[in-house]
Amino acid sequence: MKMIFLAFNALNPDKGSSEFAFYLARLSRSKVYGIFLDGSQVDYNAMLENKESEIGNPSRNYNQTLVHYSKQEQIKTNINLFKESCISNEVCSDIYLDRALKLNDLITSSAFADLIVVDAALSLGSGSSGAPSENVKEILNRSACPVIISPLSFERIDELIFTYNGSESSLFAIKQFTYLFPEYFDKKLNVIQVNKSGVWPQKDLGKLREWLNNHYLDVNFLALEGNTEHELMSFLLRKKYVFIVMGAYSRNSISQFFNESTAEVLIKTVTQPIFIAHH
Repeated sequence: MKMIFLAFNALNPDKGSSEFAFYLARLSRSKVYGIFLDGSQVDYNAMLENKESEIGNPSRNYNQTLVHYSKQEQIKTNINLFKESCISNEVCSDIYLDRALKLNDLITSSAFADLIVVDAALSLGSGSSGAPSENVKEILNRSACPVIISPLSFERIDELIFTYNGSESSLFAIKQFTYLFPEYFDKKLNVIQVNKSGVWPQKDLGKLREWLNNHYLDVNFLALEGNTEHELMSFLLRKKYVFIVMGAYSRNSISQFFNESTAEVLIKTVTQPIFIAHH
């Protein structure tokens, strides 16, 4: 892996996602590309109100011009702070473009990235819509590369958790993660499946075990009995210092391990990094 896209609001970059992207870059010796996305109308209105209070109440067009330049200056400041932070964290970095981009620009450019790192609550609209935000849902649905939902805070990774149900989607996510992060070969790996019997089906267990054993030193298989959302959430909420890997987020044309509601619950509730890949 060589290219990590770090996406955030150009006017309000998220510190947690930056820290995790820097960790991944050091781990994989990759370059972090800062993707500064066009900020919200709320930010614009707030800046306009501040300008009006500072200089009285001249024409609306004049104030809007001042605010436009103020926004550009703030974005330049944030870009410089990002560069300085990369240097202090000993991370090789670049700015994809030295201006704010639209969300569609990120999605189009994702075809040329190895992965995207983003905070679950990234908001570019008129207000926050929780986690995952509508902007993050769009990135998950349309990106042409894997996406990592960054944790709010990060200490270390002790264990990998791969979710698997026999579908091409879940296997694709496992393989993408493994190819991007061979550095995790010595981490404990739990491959999780939730089904009615609570027993791993033998159909492809042997082949999957053989493939994983060629990439990891400590591979374990665990089957959970019951409802996917409930059992998986219960299992993950007891875990710390794990990296979670799951299949496609929302593509109607393929079989998924998680339906959309389960993925959203996972993102809202679990404070560990989540790797999501499409097929």
